[in-house]
Amino acid sequence: MLRTYSMSSPEQLWMDHKENLSEDILLQARIQQKNMDLDYCDAIFNRALIDIEDKIILMGGSDLKSFGLPQPNRNRDSVLPSEERTERNYALIK
Repeated sequence: MLRTYSMSSPEQLWMDHKENLSEDILLQARIQQKNMDLDYCDAIFNRALIDIEDKIILMGGSDLKSFGLPQPNRNRDSVLPSEERTERNYALIK
């Protein structure tokens, strides 16, 4: 939907559904940190934005900023270990 510009308000969609779009990342962080009480935070949402942006770029799209979405901070420490990020990115390419 983002790649074809078929949404009227991508930023509102993100704000309304960012927790749903970040569920897998939160679960992975809970398991990694052995803390099932861990809740959504900016780092979780940032990781979700990075994953979304990576998928769009792999499909030939551009960065999230061009869609009016928040631009992820790729310099921030990740909530996922680097091996897991590499594994997830590899799965996207398959």
